[in-house]
Amino acid sequence: YNQFDPASPFVVYKERSSDEKKKFKKIFFDLMMEQKFMFSSPTLFNAGSDFPLCSSCFVGGLEDDMKSIMKAAMDTAITFKAGAGMGLNFGVLRPKGALVGRGGTSSGPVSFMNLFDQVGETVKSGGVRRAAFMAIMDVSHPDIEEFISSKDFMESFGLRLQDNFVASFMENVKEFLSNYISNESLFSLILSEIRRRIFEPLSNMNISVAITDEFMECVNEDKDFSLKWKGEEWKKVKAKDLFRKIAISAWRTADPGVWFIDRANDVDTVPSMGKILSTNPCGEQSLHNYTSCNLGSINLLKFVKNKNFDFDDFRKVVRIATRGLDYVIDVAAFPTGEFEQNTKMIRPIGLGFTGLAETLYKLGVAYNSKEGIEFATEVAKVMTQESIYESIELAKEKGSFPLFEENKDSLIRVVKNYFDKEEEKRKIESDVLKYGIRNSNWTTLAPTGTISLIMDAYTYSLEPQFSLAYSKNLIDGGNLIYVDPEFKNAVKGEQNIINKVIENGGSCQNITEIPENLRNIFVVAHDIYYQDRIKMQASIQKYISNSISSTINLPTSITIEEIENIYSLAWKNGLKGITIYRDGCKSFQPMTSIKKEKKSVLKQCQKWDRPKVVNGEIIKTKTGSGTLYTSVGFDENGLPIEIFINISKHGSEISAFSEALGRVISIALQGGVSVERLADTIIGITGESVTWDNGRLIKSVPDA
Repeated sequence: YNQFDPASPFVVYKERSSDEKKKFKKIFFDLMMEQKFMFSSPTLFNAGSDFPLCSSCFVGGLEDDMKSIMKAAMDTAITFKAGAGMGLNFGVLRPKGALVGRGGTSSGPVSFMNLFDQVGETVKSGGVRRAAFMAIMDVSHPDIEEFISSKDFMESFGLRLQDNFVASFMENVKEFLSNYISNESLFSLILSEIRRRIFEPLSNMNISVAITDEFMECVNEDKDFSLKWKGEEWKKVKAKDLFRKIAISAWRTADPGVWFIDRANDVDTVPSMGKILSTNPCGEQSLHNYTSCNLGSINLLKFVKNKNFDFDDFRKVVRIATRGLDYVIDVAAFPTGEFEQNTKMIRPIGLGFTGLAETLYKLGVAYNSKEGIEFATEVAKVMTQESIYESIELAKEKGSFPLFEENKDSLIRVVKNYFDKEEEKRKIESDVLKYGIRNSNWTTLAPTGTISLIMDAYTYSLEPQFSLAYSKNLIDGGNLIYVDPEFKNAVKGEQNIINKVIENGGSCQNITEIPENLRNIFVVAHDIYYQDRIKMQASIQKYISNSISSTINLPTSITIEEIENIYSLAWKNGLKGITIYRDGCKSFQPMTSIKKEKKSVLKQCQKWDRPKVVNGEIIKTKTGSGTLYTSVGFDENGLPIEIFINISKHGSEISAFSEALGRVISIALQGGVSVERLADTIIGITGESVTWDNGRLIKSVPDA
C-alpha cells in the first residue's frame, strides 16, 4: 500500500482533465491492490521522489573515440546512480592493434569493458544493489574471440587448465583461511569475493554476441566467416569453430548469451532512428541508442476463475495498463537530456505478463504440452493486439509519437504481423493511417523478479517453476520450507509427499505416490526438455512486439553440442535472443536442484565379455568416511562398464559397503542401465558425515 498510494497519483499527474485524473488514479490504485497489474519497481519506488526515474531499461551509445567512451562511462554512472541498468555495443570500437593517434595502437574494446565494469562496481544501482550492464559485440568484429572468453578466467589468459582447477584452488584457499577465520558468515563472504574477483571477471555485466543471419547460414553450411572492421577483412575463421567457442564459454560461465541482431532490426518500427545495436541488461528490450522503456506486468493468475481464464477481464486490464505506461513517459525523470529527448520522440512502452507457469498449474495444463503452448500464445496475441488498439485510442486523444509520420510505413508493416486474419490486417492498417498511434512499441517479457513477489504470482514472467518445494536454512539455525501453493493444494498438503519432493530436488517426477496426471501437470524447469522451452518462447515471441528475457536452466551434465543445438533451434524458431544457465557453472547461484532427466527408452545391451586389458582411470575423492578411490573401466566405445570402489578404512562396514556398491553399479552398467539413470538414483544421498572436496559438497560415499 505504501508504494501504491504515491504511484497512482504520480502516474496521472500530467493528465489534463481533472475528472480523468481522478478516475484513473483510482483505477490504477485498485488494479495494484488487486494484484492484477503492477508498474515496474523503479516506477513504484521512485514515484513522487526528487528524481522519479521510472524506466529499468536504457541503452546508451558509443563512438570510436575517447571523448565518446568517457561520455558513455559518465552516462552509465549516472544511470546506475539513478537505479537503472545500461546496455552498450562495444563492437563500434576499433580492434586491438588498430592504429590510433600518432602511431599508437588500440588496446581494443574488451579493455574498455573493464572500465565500465569498474563503474558498476563503484556506483551501485540506486546505491543499494549491484549495477546491471549489458555488453554486446558483433559476431564479425575482429576481437570477437577475446570478447567471447572475456568472462572465462582460464580462456582469457590463454590457459589450458583442467576444468576442476578453480574448484581445487578454492579448496586450498578454504583450508588455509579456516585456520584464521572462525566466523562462518565472514568466512563465506571472503571465499565468495576471492573467487569472484580472481576467477569471475566482468562480474557486473552480462555479455551477448550480436549474431547475424549471415553467420548462422555459414555455420549451417560449414563455411568460412570474415571478421571485419569498417568493411576491411582482418581475419577468416571457420564459422563452426567460432560458434563452438560461444557454446564452450556459455557452458563454462553462462556467458555470452546470443542476440539475433538482424531479427531485432527486421521488426524495428522506427528505422529513422538508425540501426538497433544493443539490448538492455536483461535482453527483453532491443533499443535504439540513448532511448529507454518503462515496463509493467499483468499477473495472469488473477484471471483464472473456476478453472477458466477470463479473457474479457484480461483485455480490459491490458487497455488500462497501456494507458498507464504511456502516462509514465511524461512524468518520469531521465538520467540525461539525451535519453529524455529520444525516448519521447518514439514513446515505447513494455507491457508484459507474469505467473504463466502458476496459471497453467491452476488451469490443470502442463507447461510443456500442446495445450500449454497454445494458451500462452493466445495470451501473448491478445495482450499485444489490445495494447496496439489502446495506443491508437491514445493517439486520438493526445496525438501520435513525434516520429510517426516518417516511420509509419515500417510501423504498419510490423504491426500487421501481430494479426492473423487478412481482414484484421486491413483494419489495423486503416486505423493507424487514419488516427495514428501513440507508441512505437508495446509489449515485452521482462524477468519480473520484484513485481512477481509483490503480486504473489509465484512464478516469474513466462519461466517455468524452478522448484515445487525446497527447504531454506535460516541464520538462527531453523529452516523455512517453501511449497508451491497450487501443488500443495493438489497433494492436499501431505507433508510426506512434500518432503519427498524436497529430497528429489523440487521435482515431483518419479515419485509414485503422486498420481501420474499430477506429475504431468506439475513440471519444473529441470523436468522440461530445452526443445520444449524453445517452442514455448518461440510461440510467445511471435506476438510480442519487442523481445523476451528468458534463461533455459540446464543440468550440469549438458554437453557443449547440446548448447550449440539450443542456439541453432532458437535462430530457426524465430527467437530474438536466448541465454542458458548450466547448473553450478557459477560460484554464486540463488537456487539449485537435482535434475531428473527423462528417458523414454532404456537401451538393453548384450552381455559384456571382459577382455584381459581394459582402459580406465582412478579417481581420488575425499569423503566424510575417508578417502575414496574409484577405478572406472571403459568399454571399446569409451563408456563406463565396470567400477571398483575402495575406501581407506579397510575391513570396516563402510569398506564392505563401498565394494558392494561398485559391484552392483558394474552389474547395472553391463546390463544396459544408463550412467545418467544410475547417477540420478544415487547422487544426493546423505550419510552421517559430509565434507568438501574440490569445491563440491560430498554427502556420502554414493554421492561421491
